[in-house]
This record gives sequence, structure tokens and C-alpha cells, in this order.
Amino acid sequence: GGITMSLTPKQVYEAIAASPYGGEQTNQTWSDVDPSLPDQPILVYGPPSTSGTRDALKELVLEVGCDTNPEMEALKETDKDRHAQLCTEVRSDGAYVDQGEQDNLIVQKIEGNPNAVGVFGYSYLEENADKVQGLEMNGVAPTYENIASFAYPGARPLYVYAKKAHLDAIPGLREYLLQWTKMWDKDGELAKIGLVASPADVMAANLKAATEYTTLDGAQLK
Repeated sequence: GGITMSLTPKQVYEAIAASPYGGEQTNQTWSDVDPSLPDQPILVYGPPSTSGTRDALKELVLEVGCDTNPEMEALKETDKDRHAQLCTEVRSDGAYVDQGEQDNLIVQKIEGNPNAVGVFGYSYLEENADKVQGLEMNGVAPTYENIASFAYPGARPLYVYAKKAHLDAIPGLREYLLQWTKMWDKDGELAKIGLVASPADVMAANLKAATEYTTLDGAQLK
């Protein structure tokens, strides 16, 4: 069983923001957010403010949902701090529960309460597929392929940058970069700690960058 719904960043934002679009947070159930969603209390177990997963939740989901509102998007230009506060601060009335850095605890909480929603790394979903189910976002399921291709809105890449001037100045840097290329396969060391491997074409381009030291011109960073 458990709660099933396909969410959008906008709905997630309206459900767990402390002050949606600068107004009062009055949503108690998912159906308060959107009548098409289940009439179940909003209860989201997620990462604390110190966590990288929380940063991903803020940037990829909450801000995206918040900026569907033209006033909020305009606020980004005029008052960055206020925009960040209204768009990324989560409610503290018990509907969002900061579960510490332990993703396995979040899984246990959801197992104990089938109507709760959790925010955690993909590897925990994969390992506990018999206990928890992934929720679609924008109609896209959180599968390995959808995360690898960034079709799933909550997916983000891990970047490693090196300064060309440092390649010879810092002993071991070339070897360090080469080591990444040996660890990022689907069955590599990075996959073992929960990272999702890039598609083959992206991996080939990254291998070239890590071994031929191609220079970034800035366009790739936009």
C-alpha cells in the first residue's frame, strides 16, 4: 500500500514551504494543496539543512516550484536573500520532519507510516524496493535511467574540477583524476556508495576531459 501520487515541484513547494509565496502555510493535507491529490495529512521525512540532499531539494524542487509564481521569480532579481528564504525555507510545524543524515531511518519511518513521504538518495529506494515506492515527479518515475539522464527533476550531477595550472604543480593530481574514471562505472566504487552512473556518451566525454584535460569554456556550466 502506501500513498501514491505524481507530484510537481510546485505542489511539493506548496506542501512543505514555511511561507508559500510569502503567505501563510495553511495546507494540512495533500488535497489542500491540490484537489487531485489524496486526502491524507502532509508528512514528509527529509534531510536536515546541513545535508547535500537538502540542497538538492531546495534547488531542484522547492525553488523551481516557487518560481512558477511570477512575483517570486521577479523577487530573485530584486532581493536574493528574501527570495531564498521564501522559496527554500521548510515549515517547522511537524509536517516536514528533519530526520538527520540517516537515509535508512527515513526508510524505516515510511515503512512504519505508509502515508508518509520521504526525501532520500536513490540507492536507498533501490535497496528497499520491497518496502517503499518511488513517487513520480512531473510524471517521471525515479528510476536509474531517468536519474542518469536527468529526466527526473530531483536528479543532479556531481562535478569534479581541476585547474590546468595545478596538473603539474600538485603531485598526484593527474592520477587522482584518472582514479575517478576507474570508479564511476555502473558497478564501480561510486555506485557502491549510491551514485548513479552517467549514460555512456556522457561517460565517454568525461573520460576525455579527465585524461586529455580539455578546457572548460564556461558554456558547459550554464
